[in-house]
Amino acid sequence: PDARRSSRQPPDMSPSKHPITAGWLAGTFEIVFTYPLEFVKTQLQLQQRASTMYAGSSSGGYTGAMQCFTRTVSERGVLGLYRGGSAWVIFAGPRSAVRFSVFQQLSASAHSRGHTGSGADTVCGFFAGMAEAGLCQTPNQAIAIKMVHDQAPSGPKRFTSLAHAVRVIHAEDGVWKGFFCGLTPAVAKGAVTNCVRFFGFGAITRTMLARLPPDQHALRPWQTMLAGGVAGSVSAVIS
Repeated sequence: PDARRSSRQPPDMSPSKHPITAGWLAGTFEIVFTYPLEFVKTQLQLQQRASTMYAGSSSGGYTGAMQCFTRTVSERGVLGLYRGGSAWVIFAGPRSAVRFSVFQQLSASAHSRGHTGSGADTVCGFFAGMAEAGLCQTPNQAIAIKMVHDQAPSGPKRFTSLAHAVRVIHAEDGVWKGFFCGLTPAVAKGAVTNCVRFFGFGAITRTMLARLPPDQHALRPWQTMLAGGVAGSVSAVIS
C-alpha cells in the first residue's frame, strides 16, 4: 500500500503536453459560466454615490444581486447578463494559458532542482499570477469595466462593440493610461491570488490523495473540482 500511495501525484503536478491549449479552453469555459456573476458584481459596485453615471438615474438603482440579475433578464434577456463581456471572453483564454503554462514551466524547473510541495506551489503560483496580470488581466479589466460602466442605467452608451471601445479608449487615453492603468495593484492582486490558489489546490489534493483507499490511485473529477473550488474561494477572499 505504501508503494502504491507514494506513486500518486496531485493533479496539478502532472505535466500537460499542451498547457497553453488546455489553459485556453479551461479559461474560456470558466468565463462563459461565471461572467453573469461578474456583470452583477460590477453593476452593484458602479452604482455607488461616487459614480456620476448613476446619479439622477430615472430607472432607479439595484437593491441587491438577485434584483439586479432578474431585472437585467427581464429588460434585456439572458444575453443582457453578458453586456460588456466580449473583452472577458476574448481575454479568458490567453489569461489562463499564460497562468497555467508559466506555472507548469516554473514547477518543472523547481522539481528538477528538488523543490517540491506547498512551498514550490506558492512561489510558482506567485510568479504565474504576476505574468497573467501584467500581460492579460490588466488590459482585460480596463476594457471590460469601461464597457460595463458605459452600459450602466445612466451611462453614455457610446460603445457599439469591443473593437469600437478599444478604438475610443486608445484615442482618448493612449495605450498605457487606457489599457494598463492600475497595473501595480492588478499585478499584486494576481500574484497573491495565484500563490494562494496553487498552494491551496496542491495542499488539498495531496491531503485527499493520502486518504484514498488502496484501490484508488487518482482523484476523481468531482474531487479535483472540489479542491479547485475551495482553493479558488479562499484565494478570492484573501486577495
